[in-house]
Amino acid sequence: MRSAPPLLRSIVALLPLALVAFAATCSRANRPCPPQRPVPARAPLAPADADVVAAIAATGARYEVCPEEDVYLITRDGERELNEPELKALQETLRATSVGVELSGIGGVGCRPPRKREPGVQLWARDVKAPPEVLARTMVAALAPLAGNPTARIQVTVRTTPGPRCDPSDPICGPLPYQAMCIERTDYDPKAPRKFVRGQGRSGECVHDGECFVAGCGNNCVPAKLTDLAGTCECYSHWQNVYCGCVHKACAWFTNP
Repeated sequence: MRSAPPLLRSIVALLPLALVAFAATCSRANRPCPPQRPVPARAPLAPADADVVAAIAATGARYEVCPEEDVYLITRDGERELNEPELKALQETLRATSVGVELSGIGGVGCRPPRKREPGVQLWARDVKAPPEVLARTMVAALAPLAGNPTARIQVTVRTTPGPRCDPSDPICGPLPYQAMCIERTDYDPKAPRKFVRGQGRSGECVHDGECFVAGCGNNCVPAKLTDLAGTCECYSHWQNVYCGCVHKACAWFTNP
């Protein structure tokens, strides 16, 4: 009987190894993702101490924290309503001169129904970094040149930056893989060096992997305070063994190994 050609004999010899590798890959893909211990979220609360209330009252405005506790109102009572151009001008002034205001709009303001909603400026501020007394002073100063003693209202929704995904002491508090649900389904090696993915930026500061999140349609590795930002939606099919984590104290995509 004729023997098999050398090439065929080589393929046959390698076949068991290929099957083992394939089985290992499949087993990794089917591994369960263990639950992580989440860090308790901190509820966003509007400032309500006596100093804040007094500082706002000194400007001639009123301050009210709504029952939902993450919304507050600043009102300066007058004799007429602001027209639309005046509302837009006030919106831009508040947005430009107040640190911490992330979003703004014009619409009905007020605490939750059944309270009547009245025209005013809506603001969304991160972690109360836009002090209410600063907003009140800015609003009153913007109204001073206007004739007719107008009424003005600001509604501020306090937005809290989410905490870490997991506790750093949690053994499974690791990076987030680009092409898998969790690192348990990848070849991740915690002892291997981390190399930045070329062409990808670094954002914010971090101490451990749990402080980094995947955002922006899945292609941005960012700290918690940037998770609301929009991003691109390309699919990087060539990103094998790429992870989002803390590299040299910055959230970034990295390869491993």
